[in-house]
Amino acid sequence: MVKTVLKDFFRDKDKAGLLKIILALVLGVLLISFARFRLNTNSKTTEQEQPVLNASAGNEPVETDYTLVLEKRMETALSQIDGAGKVKVLLTLTQGKELVVAEDKTTNQDINEETDGAGGTRKTHSLSEEHTLVLYTDENGVEVPLILREVSPVIEGAVIIAEGGENIFVKDALTRAAETVLGLTTDKVQVFKMKK
Repeated sequence: MVKTVLKDFFRDKDKAGLLKIILALVLGVLLISFARFRLNTNSKTTEQEQPVLNASAGNEPVETDYTLVLEKRMETALSQIDGAGKVKVLLTLTQGKELVVAEDKTTNQDINEETDGAGGTRKTHSLSEEHTLVLYTDENGVEVPLILREVSPVIEGAVIIAEGGENIFVKDALTRAAETVLGLTTDKVQVFKMKK
């Protein structure tokens, strides 16, 4: 019975309408699959990164966690340079972490032409854009913006304090290493000798 009802339904529909229905269903399945994949990826990433980021900072902002983790990694790496000895690193940031969210953008253009009583015409053009956040429902049932990417904080400068900081060769090696890792210029990296 169901089979005959479906046959009758599809026989009465035109092929273009049927194609639109099939495409809409396929698109719906793809969007749901993408949303599930995105949610699973985000939750796995959060679970894996959480212990590393919160290990040293507790309830401090994410920028501080990011900075502390990077400083510790730099200290570990720089202390391996011959003659550097114990190393402490301080980083400064120009801006915090930035989230880039997905938006739907709608552009409307209106052109009006008016004719006055004397036979003259006047054209007016108006252009408007509307931006709407793309939202999805997370695992808790809350609608949240779809995040396209996270932009890490921008590092402004670095201060390196090392036991071997008075040695010109060690100082040069520490400076070059920090420039390479952090993407800073020489004037943004300062190396000093650690007090005893």
